[in-house]
Amino acid sequence: MHEGDRRRAGRAARTPDVRGELVRRSALASRSILLIGPPAALTLALLTPDVDLTRAVLFVVLETATIALAILALTALLRALVREPRSATTVPSVVALLLSAAMWPASFLLLQPSDPQGAYLGITFCIAAAATSLTATSAYRPFFLALTLGNLVPMTTMVLIGKVPGVSPALAVIGVIFIGALFVSFEQSHRTILEAVGARVVEEGLSEQLYEANARLVHRATHDDLTGLANRALFRDVLERRIQAVHVGSRELALLYLDLDRFKVINDSLGHAEGDALLRAASERLRSVVRGDDSQWWHRSPRSAGAWGCTSPPRGSRPRRSSTPWSPRV
Repeated sequence: MHEGDRRRAGRAARTPDVRGELVRRSALASRSILLIGPPAALTLALLTPDVDLTRAVLFVVLETATIALAILALTALLRALVREPRSATTVPSVVALLLSAAMWPASFLLLQPSDPQGAYLGITFCIAAAATSLTATSAYRPFFLALTLGNLVPMTTMVLIGKVPGVSPALAVIGVIFIGALFVSFEQSHRTILEAVGARVVEEGLSEQLYEANARLVHRATHDDLTGLANRALFRDVLERRIQAVHVGSRELALLYLDLDRFKVINDSLGHAEGDALLRAASERLRSVVRGDDSQWWHRSPRSAGAWGCTSPPRGSRPRRSSTPWSPRV
């Protein structure tokens, strides 16, 4: 992507609509990732050696409750994004995610592992939970900060102050480095997502502008500028298709031509502005009396003006024949 396209994509990605789409996608992914939490908490409680059964049950229940709260908050957020995407707030979801993430370092206090094996097992689960959340929250920074920092910062702090038995406080340095590495990975993924979404928004905007411009050109080529009715070119095209339909026996056809008499006199005596007003009034009256499936076209020149009408009479009805031959003026 060129630098100019990248800047346009970045600006487009920061619009409220795109932000709402990023939040929606991140909320859906985070809600799916959270479902892993209760089985993971149960696994950690079962694998931690010499753990008290009451404490293990309490940890699993609290972890499940906080995850259920986070899922409910994310679901409410998704519904709000559908109703009012610009006014939906993410604060309750961020708080709920922060609480669910903080339960993993809280496992050291609840399960109270008595040997290094249980302590390192808890650290491994904390790191795995933080790394897993990266893929789900790359589209929205507050969700990433809640799930990652809410997990790793308390764990690193507990290791640093010696609250984790059998684990050297020097391991906290590795924890800080890991937090930095996750943040760098998040920024790279987040920037890529922003550019991709922004580029798609730019492309969709250009495509929509191109479609609208093409529609305006087609309308100009096939309609009269003053009255807005179809012109002679479109008249011939539609008339040919109607005649073909008559030949195959599927429809009947009636053609009507109306002429505005002494139109040149009006133009010369009252001016072109009054002549244009007359044409617009005549076209509006024509629109008001035709059926929805009928077609009408407008033909005008400095000397004359007229309207063509094409309709399909009901089957079985016969138009009255004129005693004089009819010759259209084009």
